Amino acid sequence: MLHVDKVDSLQAETLCITANRLEARTCYKIVLRFFHSNGTHAAYAVFQADCLGCIDLARDAPIRGTYHDVDPMGLFSSVLPTQDIKFGSSVRCTKSEPYYYTLVLFNDFGKKLDEINLKRRWLHPLISRIEVREPEQKLYGYLYKPPGAGPFPAIIDIQGAGGTMLEMIPTFFASQGFLVLTFMYFQHEDLPDAIADVDAAFFQKPIDLLLDLPYSNGRLGVFGPSFGGLTANFLATKYPQISAVIAVNAFESFCRDELVMKENGAPIECARIDEGGAVWRNGVLGTAPCFRELYENLKPEHKLPWARVAKSTAFRVIGGMDDMVMDSVQCARHLHKDLTDNGLYVEMDLVASGHSLLPPFYPHIPFLYNKFQGLMWAYGGHSVLQEKSQRTVWARNVEFYKRFLGCPPKIPDWSREKEVTMPSRSRL
Repeated sequence: MLHVDKVDSLQAETLCITANRLEARTCYKIVLRFFHSNGTHAAYAVFQADCLGCIDLARDAPIRGTYHDVDPMGLFSSVLPTQDIKFGSSVRCTKSEPYYYTLVLFNDFGKKLDEINLKRRWLHPLISRIEVREPEQKLYGYLYKPPGAGPFPAIIDIQGAGGTMLEMIPTFFASQGFLVLTFMYFQHEDLPDAIADVDAAFFQKPIDLLLDLPYSNGRLGVFGPSFGGLTANFLATKYPQISAVIAVNAFESFCRDELVMKENGAPIECARIDEGGAVWRNGVLGTAPCFRELYENLKPEHKLPWARVAKSTAFRVIGGMDDMVMDSVQCARHLHKDLTDNGLYVEMDLVASGHSLLPPFYPHIPFLYNKFQGLMWAYGGHSVLQEKSQRTVWARNVEFYKRFLGCPPKIPDWSREKEVTMPSRSRL
């Protein structure tokens, strides 16, 4: 009855989901359950079978459900946390492990008719995940190398201010054929405990490591979300080796006391944020008004030194229109103006999303527990609109890097599983 063209797929791939041999003009419910060690997410949609007893998610809009338009991946776009998800948590991807789903078909009386297990991989199976551990350089992370001798265009993934190495971003780019390096720069082993103790000179090490590899094509991109986007932009003012930068919901400039680094051993001069303008809603903190006021009145000496950027460096800035952490639209527009005023290439994308704009089909994060402040931090966004933005934004991210770094060799397909066995809950 249920049919999925690829039960074993990459997380970003679009699936063809159909059901047949059904009773004509009768309603059926399809439920998608996503299983993770943090708990279960779920989505559902009710469809009416056509005159031939068929349902096709690429053709049919649901009568009701967690999404409403014709969308072959609508169920994946609209998964929501169930009651066993801890309030304020997210479904982390820290070891490049696949996500597992179950698709279930019910008749109009709630009887289960069929089900299919699905495996969605973050990392293409032919990509090598190589641990980078150089204590003398204080460099700890992972290198993702596509198969073959290359040369490959290279990308450095700069983590945000959360202090956790998330692998959704580097695995996505690596699975598109890029050579990718991600690493920790604070709160790990002998690294500084706070961002304020990190010197920007540290980033010379991963840049040199990546560009010196014999299978790198010598062109380097940098990617960063949130504070990582600010760091990516700042690194472009220091290192002319950087050819292309993508900054997603990036802070416009450093600000005291936490969101600032050192340069040449001294704290970077920056403005101080006034947190008095923050807004509380149902116990969740929204800080966008604080940053809006800060960046609206930012002094020239507190902006990034854009005049130092090599004219050959290209930028892509992305702003979420419902970002509750900061006013990302304001920041994106300011960044666009500063970059163009300095004769630099920049493209801007303003999209329907909150602060967290991760690769396609990563579940929406409306708010998240902030371990540094001990509170719930509002991210914003709507699950379905956010996911639609993720699909378009990340396709454009890949196209941008291909234009300015070069097209990577195509990765061959792998021997996909024909039937997926769900792992035990303890192994998810």
